[in-house]
Amino acid sequence: MPRTISGQYVKRNIEMKKTYILMAIVFLTPLFSSAMIFVENKSGRYSTRAQIPNFDRAQRMKSERKVGVGVSAAGVHGLAGMNLELNLKPELSLMGGAGLSKGFYSFNAQIKRSFFGNDITPYGALGYAHWVSSGKGEVKETLPSFLSNKFLNKDELTTGDFTESLIYGSLGLQFYQLTGDWVGLSLFAEAVVIMDIDDVEFAPTFSIGSTYYF
Repeated sequence: MPRTISGQYVKRNIEMKKTYILMAIVFLTPLFSSAMIFVENKSGRYSTRAQIPNFDRAQRMKSERKVGVGVSAAGVHGLAGMNLELNLKPELSLMGGAGLSKGFYSFNAQIKRSFFGNDITPYGALGYAHWVSSGKGEVKETLPSFLSNKFLNKDELTTGDFTESLIYGSLGLQFYQLTGDWVGLSLFAEAVVIMDIDDVEFAPTFSIGSTYYF
């Protein structure tokens, strides 16, 4: 029995480390990226320089940069996850993501509607999430805590084997960097309400994160 518990503990630690590494890669990539072009000087030689466009509004930036990649903490990912955003229109986008938390994997898809200002934009989103257990054995605690307190039944808590189908809505604020070396980077914070479809149980939570548009 101790060996089994130890093996599960090591496995979960490895999963968490993988998540942190992926988060670091996605978050640091935009900080070191820039668009490079070749320019010809008077001597006929070629050199490179960074050409970074500036935008006066977030709406204009998202009309040119159609794809966003990012990371987020808490919310529908539980602990942390990665997101992909596709701008159908500057104000309308589709998003998908995957993440890890204590005891489960998360997958989600949502539609997001932005209400543009200049660089700070309110938005709302509606989505579907699927949480799948990552191991077996009795569940003593989960992250978030409302998973074990509200969404899991006694059998699921005993076996540690569960799948949860969830729908959620969120309201948030997103800040966009529109000028300078980090143009395209954004930060967001949102309030989220999650509903367990099977049990019709509700739970409030929040999420923070970063998205880079290119």
